[in-house]
Amino acid sequence: MERQRAVSQTNVTTSSALTGFFWLLSSRPRVQLAILKELETIRIRNGKSIGDTYSFDELRDMHYLHAAISEAMRLYPPVPALADPEIF
Repeated sequence: MERQRAVSQTNVTTSSALTGFFWLLSSRPRVQLAILKELETIRIRNGKSIGDTYSFDELRDMHYLHAAISEAMRLYPPVPALADPEIF
């Protein structure tokens, strides 16, 4: 039962991670521009239009975006409130 509860809480951790990321991003215009530049570079390189979705391989090339998300999760980890050693 506890594992089911932990799995069902993934929406909480996802929303927490995204909230932390966008909160940090909102106060860092230089990071916003760097991410936009990276997205634009990958979009143009692959001949995509604005609004097109990215493939998994294209997402793998988004190193700056990955670093920004990882740093946000390091600063504001979404899991501590749910971490229970008994569950895992």
